[in-house]
Amino acid sequence: TGIVAAVERYAIARTLSGKPTAVSNRGVTSQTGSQYLARLVQDVAKGDRFDVLVWQVASPNDGFSSAISQQQIANAHAAIRIAEQIGAHIVLDGPFPMNANTPSGAQLAAINSARAFCAAMDKIRPGISSCFYDGLHDPAQYGKWVAAYNYSGDGLHQNELATTTVILPNLTAALNTVLAGS
Repeated sequence: TGIVAAVERYAIARTLSGKPTAVSNRGVTSQTGSQYLARLVQDVAKGDRFDVLVWQVASPNDGFSSAISQQQIANAHAAIRIAEQIGAHIVLDGPFPMNANTPSGAQLAAINSARAFCAAMDKIRPGISSCFYDGLHDPAQYGKWVAAYNYSGDGLHQNELATTTVILPNLTAALNTVLAGS
Protein backbone atom coordinates (compact mmCIF):
# COMPACT_ATOMS: atom_id res chain seq x y z
CA THR A 1 0.00 0.00 0.00
CA GLY A 2 1.03 3.58 -0.44
CA ILE A 3 1.63 6.42 1.97
CA VAL A 4 -0.42 9.62 2.06
CA ALA A 5 1.37 12.66 3.46
CA ALA A 6 -0.44 15.86 4.42
CA VAL A 7 2.22 18.48 3.88
CA GLU A 8 1.92 22.15 4.59
CA ARG A 9 3.88 23.37 1.62
CA TYR A 10 6.27 20.96 -0.07
CA ALA A 11 6.11 18.44 -2.86
CA ILE A 12 8.17 15.58 -1.50
CA ALA A 13 9.77 12.53 -3.05
CA ARG A 14 7.30 10.22 -4.76
CA THR A 15 8.47 7.25 -2.69
CA LEU A 16 9.13 7.09 1.02
CA SER A 17 10.47 4.01 2.74
CA GLY A 18 10.16 2.26 -0.62
CA LYS A 19 6.40 2.84 -0.87
CA PRO A 20 4.55 4.99 -3.42
CA THR A 21 3.56 8.31 -1.91
CA ALA A 22 0.66 10.65 -2.56
CA VAL A 23 1.23 14.18 -1.33
CA SER A 24 -1.61 16.42 -0.28
CA ASN A 25 -0.21 19.93 -0.18
CA ARG A 26 -2.55 21.82 2.11
CA GLY A 27 -0.60 25.02 2.36
CA VAL A 28 -2.24 28.36 1.73
CA THR A 29 0.00 31.37 1.22
CA SER A 30 0.10 33.81 4.15
CA GLN A 31 -2.07 31.72 6.46
CA THR A 32 -1.14 31.38 10.12
CA GLY A 33 -0.76 28.20 12.13
CA SER A 34 -4.19 28.77 13.69
CA GLN A 35 -5.79 28.99 10.24
CA TYR A 36 -3.97 25.86 9.12
CA LEU A 37 -5.11 24.03 12.27
CA ALA A 38 -8.73 25.06 11.65
CA ARG A 39 -8.54 23.62 8.13
CA LEU A 40 -6.91 20.44 9.46
CA VAL A 41 -9.73 19.97 11.99
CA GLN A 42 -12.34 20.46 9.23
CA ASP A 43 -10.58 18.09 6.83
CA VAL A 44 -10.29 15.31 9.42
CA ALA A 45 -13.93 15.83 10.49
CA LYS A 46 -14.90 15.35 6.81
CA GLY A 47 -13.04 12.03 6.81
CA ASP A 48 -9.67 12.96 5.30
CA ARG A 49 -6.91 10.60 6.44
CA PHE A 50 -3.16 10.55 5.96
CA ASP A 51 -0.18 8.55 7.19
CA VAL A 52 2.10 11.48 7.96
CA LEU A 53 1.42 15.08 8.93
CA VAL A 54 4.18 17.63 8.36
CA TRP A 55 3.55 20.54 10.73
CA GLN A 56 5.43 23.83 10.61
CA VAL A 57 5.85 24.77 14.26
CA ALA A 58 7.00 28.36 13.80
CA SER A 59 5.86 30.30 10.77
CA PRO A 60 6.83 33.88 9.96
CA ASN A 61 3.12 34.32 9.17
CA ASP A 62 2.45 33.93 12.90
CA GLY A 63 4.66 36.93 13.60
CA PHE A 64 6.84 35.31 16.24
CA SER A 65 9.69 37.58 17.25
CA SER A 66 11.44 36.33 20.38
CA ALA A 67 10.07 32.85 21.06
CA ILE A 68 7.38 30.62 19.75
CA SER A 69 4.13 31.77 21.28
CA GLN A 70 1.83 29.84 23.55
CA GLN A 71 -0.63 29.80 20.64
CA GLN A 72 1.93 28.15 18.34
CA ILE A 73 2.70 25.56 21.01
CA ALA A 74 -1.02 24.91 21.53
CA ASN A 75 -1.51 24.59 17.75
CA ALA A 76 1.35 22.10 17.50
CA HIS A 77 -0.02 20.02 20.38
CA ALA A 78 -3.50 20.06 18.81
CA ALA A 79 -2.10 18.95 15.44
CA ILE A 80 -0.14 16.17 17.16
CA ARG A 81 -3.31 14.98 18.97
CA ILE A 82 -5.28 14.97 15.71
CA ALA A 83 -2.56 13.00 13.93
CA GLU A 84 -2.36 10.51 16.79
CA GLN A 85 -6.15 10.08 16.81
CA ILE A 86 -6.13 8.98 13.19
CA GLY A 87 -2.93 6.94 13.55
CA ALA A 88 -0.68 9.27 11.58
CA HIS A 89 2.99 9.97 12.20
CA ILE A 90 4.20 13.54 12.62
CA VAL A 91 7.18 15.43 11.23
CA LEU A 92 7.71 18.76 12.95
CA ASP A 93 9.04 21.21 10.38
CA GLY A 94 11.84 23.22 12.01
CA PRO A 95 12.41 26.94 11.59
CA PHE A 96 13.95 28.60 8.57
CA PRO A 97 16.38 31.52 8.85
CA MET A 98 14.59 34.78 9.66
CA ASN A 99 16.68 37.48 8.08
CA ALA A 100 18.62 38.26 4.91
CA ASN A 101 21.04 40.28 7.05
CA THR A 102 22.36 39.75 10.56
CA PRO A 103 19.45 38.44 12.63
CA SER A 104 18.50 40.20 15.84
CA GLY A 105 18.88 38.57 19.21
CA ALA A 106 15.10 38.20 19.35
CA GLN A 107 15.06 36.42 15.98
CA LEU A 108 17.78 34.01 17.12
CA ALA A 109 15.84 33.38 20.33
CA ALA A 110 12.74 32.57 18.26
CA ILE A 111 14.62 30.11 16.07
CA ASN A 112 16.23 28.44 19.09
CA SER A 113 12.89 28.30 20.91
CA ALA A 114 11.24 26.53 17.96
CA ARG A 115 14.17 24.10 17.65
CA ALA A 116 14.02 23.29 21.37
CA PHE A 117 10.29 22.59 21.18
CA CYS A 118 10.76 20.26 18.20
CA ALA A 119 13.64 18.43 19.86
CA ALA A 120 11.65 17.97 23.08
CA MET A 121 8.69 16.52 21.17
CA ASP A 122 11.05 14.09 19.41
CA LYS A 123 12.14 12.72 22.76
CA ILE A 124 8.82 12.45 24.58
CA ARG A 125 6.32 11.48 21.89
CA PRO A 126 6.63 8.30 19.82
CA GLY A 127 5.93 8.63 16.10
CA ILE A 128 7.41 12.14 15.87
CA SER A 129 10.48 13.22 13.97
CA SER A 130 11.80 16.75 13.52
CA CYS A 131 13.29 18.22 10.40
CA PHE A 132 15.84 21.01 10.62
CA TYR A 133 17.26 22.96 7.69
CA ASP A 134 20.68 24.00 8.94
CA GLY A 135 21.97 24.20 5.36
CA LEU A 136 19.75 27.26 4.80
CA HIS A 137 21.47 29.16 7.62
CA ASP A 138 24.67 31.05 6.87
CA PRO A 139 27.47 29.13 8.64
CA ALA A 140 29.09 32.41 9.69
CA GLN A 141 25.83 33.79 11.15
CA TYR A 142 23.16 31.29 12.22
CA GLY A 143 19.69 32.70 11.59
CA LYS A 144 20.76 34.53 8.44
CA TRP A 145 19.87 33.03 5.07
CA VAL A 146 22.57 31.68 2.81
CA ALA A 147 22.11 34.29 0.07
CA ALA A 148 21.93 31.69 -2.72
CA TYR A 149 18.86 30.10 -1.06
CA ASN A 150 16.82 33.18 -0.18
CA TYR A 151 14.13 34.23 -2.63
CA SER A 152 14.96 37.74 -3.86
CA GLY A 153 16.73 38.58 -0.58
CA ASP A 154 13.45 39.04 1.31
CA GLY A 155 14.70 37.21 4.40
CA LEU A 156 11.59 35.02 4.60
CA HIS A 157 11.19 32.72 1.63
CA GLN A 158 13.20 29.93 0.09
CA ASN A 159 13.91 29.77 -3.63
CA GLU A 160 13.81 26.74 -5.89
CA LEU A 161 17.50 25.95 -5.30
CA ALA A 162 16.88 25.82 -1.52
CA THR A 163 13.86 23.60 -2.03
CA THR A 164 15.62 21.07 -4.22
CA THR A 165 19.05 20.96 -2.53
CA VAL A 166 18.30 21.46 1.18
CA ILE A 167 14.60 21.27 2.05
CA LEU A 168 13.43 18.22 0.11
CA PRO A 169 16.40 15.99 1.01
CA ASN A 170 16.06 16.88 4.71
CA LEU A 171 12.29 16.52 4.74
CA THR A 172 12.44 13.21 2.88
CA ALA A 173 15.01 11.91 5.39
CA ALA A 174 12.79 12.94 8.33
CA LEU A 175 9.78 11.28 6.74
CA ASN A 176 11.72 8.09 6.11
CA THR A 177 12.91 8.14 9.74
CA VAL A 178 9.42 8.46 11.16
CA LEU A 179 8.04 5.83 8.77
CA ALA A 180 10.81 3.35 9.54
CA GLY A 181 9.29 2.96 13.00
CA SER A 182 5.91 1.86 11.63
